Parts: sequence; structure tokens; C-alpha cells
Amino acid sequence: MWVRIALVLLTLVGLVLFGLGSLLSALPDPCDNDVVAEVRSPQGGQRLVVFVRGCGATTSNSTQVSLLAADEPLDNEGGNLLIVDGNRGTAPIVPHGGPFVEAQWIDEHTVLLRHHVSARVFKKKERVGGVRASYRPLAS
Repeated sequence: MWVRIALVLLTLVGLVLFGLGSLLSALPDPCDNDVVAEVRSPQGGQRLVVFVRGCGATTSNSTQVSLLAADEPLDNEGGNLLIVDGNRGTAPIVPHGGPFVEAQWIDEHTVLLRHHVSARVFKKKERVGGVRASYRPLAS
């Protein structure tokens, strides 16, 4: 008898959790991306997109960088190369609403990304696809 009650309860809990998961996945994404700069690769087949990602009033804006094909749209997702924020006000926020980030192509397979030394780094990938990234924090 207890086994039956436990199975019924587990089934009910599973249904409730499934329903909550379905409801949450149907809610609109509170985040949005605003492009700050795009830098084409020397041969033009790829581009670096610098953007500010904001996810509502409870989080600070972050500046992010994605490496994309020249015709690939910037999806409403986080950057695939670099993600930094203002580190609770210790890194200066520039007019676009996030910390300073500069992206530059060195050659077709190498990029240089600069950000303020006080910015808090959440993601810093060394390589995306066939492109290698190097990073140089700036003091001011």
C-alpha cells in the first residue's frame, strides 16, 4: 500500500515539475543584445561582433564578443569569445552601457581583444573555430 502511495505522489510531483518547466520555457527571454561594433576579417568571410547584453534590472549589462560568419545573424545568446562586466562599478562603463571592449583582427586566423583591466571576466576563449584569440587588458 505504501508503495502505491509513493508511486502516486512521485507521479504527481513529476507532472507538476514538467508543467512548471513547460511554463518557464514559454516565457519570453528577458535578455537582449545591442550591437556596438562589427569588425570584418581581412578576407571578409567572418566578423567580430561586440555587443552589450542586458538581462533586466536585477543584473548589470555586460559587454560581449562573438565570432560569426559574415552573413550569420547575432542570436539572442551570450558571446562565444568574451564576456565581461563592470565588476560592481570598478571598471568604467562607456556610453553604450557596458565596460569597454575593443576587437581587432591581426590576420585571418588571429584576433586581439582589449578590455579594461578591472572588468570582471566571465568567459575568455582562446579559440573559436579556426580563429585564435589573444587578450590584452588595458589600465585606462
